[in-house]
Amino acid sequence: MVISAGAISSILERAEIEVDGQVIWAETTCDQPYNNRCVTRYVLRTRTGSQVLYAAKPGDSSLPRRLPIGTWITKHKWDISYSVDGKRIDDFPLRFYVGILVVGAFVGLGWIARSISGIDRQKWPDPNCGKG
Repeated sequence: MVISAGAISSILERAEIEVDGQVIWAETTCDQPYNNRCVTRYVLRTRTGSQVLYAAKPGDSSLPRRLPIGTWITKHKWDISYSVDGKRIDDFPLRFYVGILVVGAFVGLGWIARSISGIDRQKWPDPNCGKG
């Protein structure tokens, strides 16, 4: 069930992102000492000229962490895909996360059904009992 919650969280985090602007500044920082778990902070200039900040974090839910200055990125809320300079990108592993949700749901339902039915394997008779 915890794995399913993680899958739902990743899908929702990706779906909730909403950006539309041109990258005018970017800085990537990584955890030390292994230089991993990188985060890229972007400043985007919107169509109206205002500036917005977007942080691309590690993991599938974020947008790319290596967009060059001048790139126009658009991601609409509740859409999994995004576009870079007008080209649609659909790189989120949605099938993988849906698979995790389905497996988690079946495991959870099986556990619930077993709990409700009161079946306890230790109370069942030994199939080898009485065989000589």
